[in-house]
Amino acid sequence: TTLFRSNPRLASIYLIAAVILGICLFFIMQRASGYFRDAFHKYDDLNSEVQENISGIRVVKAYVREEHENTRFKKASGALYSLFLKAEKVLSFNSPLMQGTVYTCILLISWLGAKMIVQNSMTTGELMSMLTYCTNILTSLMMLSMVFIMISMSAASAKRIVEVRSTRRLPYPTAVLLRP
Repeated sequence: TTLFRSNPRLASIYLIAAVILGICLFFIMQRASGYFRDAFHKYDDLNSEVQENISGIRVVKAYVREEHENTRFKKASGALYSLFLKAEKVLSFNSPLMQGTVYTCILLISWLGAKMIVQNSMTTGELMSMLTYCTNILTSLMMLSMVFIMISMSAASAKRIVEVRSTRRLPYPTAVLLRP
């Protein structure tokens, strides 16, 4: 509100930047959340591979199927890796987007503010305070965007935990592991 009282024309740059950042951040979070949700389901495939190998280790060794089992494990872990890689690629757009917005706002405020100073409609001190507000506000928005990204990742994790906790467990075949 202080910004809009001092200079509404320059303060509108903040408003436009915040709206653009909000929209872009929403799309980034939505896309990354989908990848994380799928990745947590791929953990099931990886866990079932590991559990099968542990419970049937004697069969694997007896029939010399280690290479086949290694290939299956690599396939399951590769699928999980590629999903996390896609999610991280989407999330990597956040930082350049935020930095670009911050520097664009600083350039616009400096350029428009310099014109206003030449026209005697603004003082140098007011311009400096606008630039300080710009860096403080947009840096805070950048930190907030990181929080939102962490929330999207943790929301996908929380949903998966609820799914796993609500499924009925099958008894684990401990007898296979305990035999000499």
